[in-house]
Amino acid sequence: MWFAYSEHLPKPVRFGIASKIEDCFTETLKLIYQATYYRGEQKILRIAAAQEHLDFIKFFLSVGWEMKIFEDKKFILLNEKLIAAGQMLHGWINYLEQKLPR
Repeated sequence: MWFAYSEHLPKPVRFGIASKIEDCFTETLKLIYQATYYRGEQKILRIAAAQEHLDFIKFFLSVGWEMKIFEDKKFILLNEKLIAAGQMLHGWINYLEQKLPR
């Protein structure tokens, strides 16, 4: 969804804030992928880092929206998807924390 939208942005935006958002998306995916290979506390740390990058994406999207770079409708759709992804990551962390011995 993001990539389809970002390719239609003006060049200064694409190579500025949109590039930051893309980097955060890539890092989030990388951390989630890495988490699948770890166990215990290391897995939780990777997922928490992915959550942090997801928050950065939401932050940069909000900044772009405030600057009138991103359309309202697309901003809302992207933000809803990011919130859902954040809830999934939070649920994953809660599940893992319950499994870990105290």
